[in-house]
Amino acid sequence: AALDALQRGKIDLARANLLEIAPFKSADRYLRYLDALDAENEGELDSALDIYVSLGSFEDCAERAQTLEAAIPEQAIRQGRQLMSQGDYEGARDLFLSLNGYGQSRALSDACTAAIARKAYLAAEDLLGAGDYLGAMNAFAANLTLNETGTWQSNHSMASLFARVTYDFKAKYLIQATFRRDGSSVFGSDNRWGTFPSVAAGWAFSQENFMRWAWWLSYGKLRASWGRTGSQFGIPYLAQGLMNAGSIFDGVQGMMPEGITNHKLKWEESDQYDFGLDIDMFEYRLGLTIDYYYKYTRDLIYKTVLPGDMYGQNGVQWQNAMEVSNEGLEVDIKYDVFRDGPFTWRARFNLAKNWNRFEKSYLGVDTDGMIIGKPLNGIYLYKDGGLIQSEGDIPVVYGEDGKKHVLSPGGDEEYFYTLGMRKPVDINGDGQISEDDIYYAGSSLPTLYGGFASELKWKNFDLNFLIMYELGRKMINAEKWQALASPDAGSNPLFSDVKLEDFWQKPGDDTEYPAPGIYPQDALQYMGAFDSNIENVSYMKVKQLTLGDNVPSKYVKKLHLDNIRVFVTGENLLTLDNYSGLDPEV
Repeated sequence: AALDALQRGKIDLARANLLEIAPFKSADRYLRYLDALDAENEGELDSALDIYVSLGSFEDCAERAQTLEAAIPEQAIRQGRQLMSQGDYEGARDLFLSLNGYGQSRALSDACTAAIARKAYLAAEDLLGAGDYLGAMNAFAANLTLNETGTWQSNHSMASLFARVTYDFKAKYLIQATFRRDGSSVFGSDNRWGTFPSVAAGWAFSQENFMRWAWWLSYGKLRASWGRTGSQFGIPYLAQGLMNAGSIFDGVQGMMPEGITNHKLKWEESDQYDFGLDIDMFEYRLGLTIDYYYKYTRDLIYKTVLPGDMYGQNGVQWQNAMEVSNEGLEVDIKYDVFRDGPFTWRARFNLAKNWNRFEKSYLGVDTDGMIIGKPLNGIYLYKDGGLIQSEGDIPVVYGEDGKKHVLSPGGDEEYFYTLGMRKPVDINGDGQISEDDIYYAGSSLPTLYGGFASELKWKNFDLNFLIMYELGRKMINAEKWQALASPDAGSNPLFSDVKLEDFWQKPGDDTEYPAPGIYPQDALQYMGAFDSNIENVSYMKVKQLTLGDNVPSKYVKKLHLDNIRVFVTGENLLTLDNYSGLDPEV
C-alpha cells in the first residue's frame, strides 16, 4: 500500500502506511526516502542530498543525489540574484563566494563587491559634504579595505559509527537496540565525540493465547523506547573562537574577539522516552494509537554573560548552559466507515497535548525572559490594575523624603497617570512602571490541538478534506491596540470596529479602551500589554479540500497515456473561531 501510494505521488499516505509497519523490512529506509522527497519538494536541497547519499543505492537515491549535486549550485545562484534585486549585496556576495567559482558565481561576486564599494563611496561623499571629515576618511579607508577583500571559505568534518541489533520472536516479542558514535570538528578538542545509544521493545499481546476471547481485536501491541540523540551547532569555528570587525585606526580595519573562547563546547544531548499502544479492531476497520513521550535536553549552547569587567569589550562566552524538557500525549483514531463496494470512506482523527519547560539556566535563576519551571512559549505582560475611576485611584509612590509622588510611566516625571487611563501594577515596587514589572501571564501553547482527515471515493471520483483545530490557546490581538497608538509608537491600519462608547468618558465607565487621548509609548495605554487583554481562543478551520476525478483508462489509453486526473483544490476555505482578530492561526 505504501509503495502504491508512493507511485501515485501521495507522500503523506505512503508515510502513514510505512509508520504502521516500522521498523520492519525496509520501512525505515523508505521513511528516510520520503523525508528526502519532502525536503526536495520544499526546496531544501542540501538536506535532501544528505539523505540520498546516506541511502546509497536504495531505490533511485544515487540518481537523485547526482541530479541534486548539479541543481544545488543553480538554486544558490538564483537565490543570490534575488538578494541582489532586493539590494542585499553583502548576503548575495557571501552566497556566490561559497560556490567556489561555479558557473557565473565569480562574476556575480565581483559585481556585488563593486555595488557594495559604490554604496560605501557614496556614503563617504555624503559625510564629506556634511563636513564630517574624520567620518569620511574612515569611510574611504573602509572602502579601500573592501576592495581588497578576498574569498570566504568554511570547512568542517564529521565521522560516525553505527550498529543495530534486531530481535523478533514469532512477530510477538520485538527488541531493537542501536548504538551511534559521532564525532564533529565543530566542538572543542576534548569533546568532539558523542555516544548515542537507543533501545526499543514491543509486545504484540494480541498474539497471545489468553487473548483469544477478544474476537473483536485484530491486532494489539505495546511499545516502549528510550534513546539519546545529539545536536551540533552550525557555526564551524565557534569552539575555536570568533573575531568581529572592530574600529578603524589610521585607515586600517581592526579586529576584536567576539568573546572568550571555550574549548570545552560539546554536543547538545537529549534523552527521549516513548510509550505507545496500537490497537486494530473489527478486521482492521477501526484503529487506535496512543503515544506519550518525554524529552529532556541538556547542554544547550547559549551565549552567556560573564561576571565582572575583566573579559574585554564583550564579556560573553558560548557555553553548554541551558536545559529544557518537552512532553506530550498524542491520540490517533482511524476508521474505515465504508470499505467495500463502489463507495468507500476512510476517516482519521487525532488530538495532541504538548508541554515544555525551561529547566535550568547557566546562572541557576531566571534569565533573559526565561523562567525556570515555566514554558518557553510564555506570554509576558503587565498586570492590569483597572481603569482609574477617581482621584483616589491614581497610583502614588513615596520617595525617600517621605513625600507622596504620582506614579509616572517609565520614570518620566513630566507625565503621570490620570483619570480614565488604565493603571499598570508596580510589581517590583520601585516607584515607576518599566519592563521590570512584566510578569509571566501564561503559555501560548494550546490546551489541545489536532485534525480530522477524510477520504471519500465513488467510482472514479474522490473527495478529500482536512480540518484543523486548536482549543484553549492564549493570544493577544495586538493589531487592534496598536492601530490606536500615538505617533511615537507607530500607526497601523485599523482592523476593528471602534465606537466612541468603547472609550472611557466618565467615572464608572467599564470600557475596553481608556479615555481618548495621545499617550506616550511608556504609558502602555494602546500597546495591548496588559494581562486583561489575553483571549482564550479556540478555532476550527477547513484547511484543505480536494475534489478529483480519475479519467477512465479506456479514454486515457486512446491518448497513449497512463492516467489523467482532473482535480480542484481549495485551502483555508472556512474558519470558525472566537478570536477578535483576523486569523488565529496566523
